[in-house]
Amino acid sequence: MEWFKNLYLSQGLEGKQEELISAVEKGEPPVWLYAVTLSISSRDLLDIRRATSLKKLDDQKKLPMIVGLSRGKAQAIGITARMLEDCLADRGDTCLRDYLRSV
Repeated sequence: MEWFKNLYLSQGLEGKQEELISAVEKGEPPVWLYAVTLSISSRDLLDIRRATSLKKLDDQKKLPMIVGLSRGKAQAIGITARMLEDCLADRGDTCLRDYLRSV
């Protein structure tokens, strides 16, 4: 699995990054955990998916880089908004893929 070096975490998950990454890589993430990944589709920027689906995608070599982890889907949406805000502030545009690969 490829992880973003500055992984975005939703509120309440700070300090639990290593524990959560380990659980995801073992295929045993908490059921409430969601992941934000770069999108498989060229039409979309990001995908939000249950972390329980990541191991299967990784085994099939279809898992893009994981850029965020959240407690629930609503917080995952908040993470995506924060990523776009960071990108816009840093680069002046919303080329999120390029931004995430450069930071």
